[in-house]
Amino acid sequence: MKQEFPTFNFSKKLLSSLFLIFHIIIYFYPPQIAGQCLKPSNAGTKENACKFMADIKPILSLRRRHSRKNNNSTANFRKSTTKMFQINFNCGIKDKKLCQKAENSFEVAGNYITSVLTLQVPIKVNATFYSFCEDDPESCKPGMRSLIGGAYPSNLMPMRDQRDGRTRFYPQSLVKQFNFTRHREYTEFDIEAIFNSNFEFWFPTDNTTTIKTGQIDFSFVVLHELVHGLGFYSVWRDHINEEKSQWEALTPKLCPDTEISCENITFVESVFDQYIEIIPENNQRLSSYVPLLNKFSKEKAGSLEPLDFYPKFKASIQYKIAKDLFKYAVQNKSLAFRPDIYSTQVSSHIILETSLTPYQPTSSVLHVDKTTYEKTLDFLMIFELSPGKTLSNLIVENGGGPIGPNLKAVLEMLGYTTKEQPNPNHIPTPI
Repeated sequence: MKQEFPTFNFSKKLLSSLFLIFHIIIYFYPPQIAGQCLKPSNAGTKENACKFMADIKPILSLRRRHSRKNNNSTANFRKSTTKMFQINFNCGIKDKKLCQKAENSFEVAGNYITSVLTLQVPIKVNATFYSFCEDDPESCKPGMRSLIGGAYPSNLMPMRDQRDGRTRFYPQSLVKQFNFTRHREYTEFDIEAIFNSNFEFWFPTDNTTTIKTGQIDFSFVVLHELVHGLGFYSVWRDHINEEKSQWEALTPKLCPDTEISCENITFVESVFDQYIEIIPENNQRLSSYVPLLNKFSKEKAGSLEPLDFYPKFKASIQYKIAKDLFKYAVQNKSLAFRPDIYSTQVSSHIILETSLTPYQPTSSVLHVDKTTYEKTLDFLMIFELSPGKTLSNLIVENGGGPIGPNLKAVLEMLGYTTKEQPNPNHIPTPI
C-alpha cells in the first residue's frame, strides 16, 4: 500500500505569490508575457506601472467564486481526450464556439509538450476561460490595464537532492513522473490555468482567417504558461521589498511563509535554481550563496518568527550579500542556466533575462534572454509576446520550435524524460 506523507499546507499568500510569478498583466497595447506590466511605448521606464501584489491577490478568490457559479453547467466543463496531458476545461461565457476554440488551444499546447516529453504519468491541468470584467468591471474601463491570465503549479513539493543534500521545491507535475511509492499527498490538479475571454485572441482553428495586427495567438500564450507550470521558473527574487516595490535584494523563497510549516526558518530554492550560474563570477553557482544567506537563521535559531524575519534580516550582514547579488538581476547576460547535456544544438550556458531596468520581478530571471533567443528555435520563453504572428508563423520564421533544443535541455535537467534522454537526469528523495 502506498504510504502518504502529511500534506504540505500551502497558504493563500503563497499561492498568490506563485500566481504572481506566472500571470500576465498587460494594458491594451502590444503585450509582454508572464507578469511584465506593459506601458505605452512613450511611457518611459522610470516607474513600474504594475502594482502586481494589489492586482493579483484577488484573482484566486475570483476564480473560486466563478468556478462555483458555473459548477451546474456540465456543458461548459469537459475533460480533454489527450491521454498524457489532461485538460479539465471550464468555460464561463455563453459563446460556445469561442469556448471550443479556447479548449482546443489547450490541447494544441498539450500536444506540443507531449511530443517532446516522455511522460510516465498524465499531467492534469485545471483550466478556466471567462470574462474577468464580470468580476472586476473597473479593470475593463478605457485606459485601464487588464489581466490576460496565466498558469502556475498547483502544488510545490519539498524534495531532497541526493547530490548535495539540499531541500528544493519541485512542481507536482514533475514529482509524479518519478513514480514514488512514498510521497506527500498530491492535489487533484498539477497546474492551474486561468485566462481572460475579453481579449481578441487568434486561435489555431481560425486557420482560414489571417491574424490581425495586435491579435495574440492564444495557443502561444497557453504553451508559454504551461511550461512555467512544468517548472521553468526561479524563486530568486526580491521577496523582502515587494510590498513597496523598492527592489534591492535577491534571495530564494523563505520557508516557512506565514502558515507554511517548516522545521527551521530557511531560504529554499526551486529545482530550476540549482542550475543557475553567475557569469561575471567565473560561472559560480547561485546556489552556493544559499548556505551563506541561511547563516542568519542558524545564528538566530529559536529566536525568530516568520513575520519578524525580514525586518531583522535587513539589518544583518547576510542582507548585504542579498543586495550584492541583486545587481546580477539587472546586469545584462549575467545569469545563465547551465545544462549538463552535451549537444551541438544546446548552449553551454542558456542566458536568462537580466537586461530589464528597472528590475521587473515577474519577467527578470524567469525567462530566457530576449536578444539572444528571440530569432531562434528557443523563442518561446522570452518575456514578450509577438502580436500579429501565429505560433506557426514563428516556427517557420525561426526554423523550428516551439520547444527548442535549449528549452528541451532545461526540462531534461529538471528531471523530465525524452526520447533522447530516457532516464531522469536525477531523482530526488521525498521528505
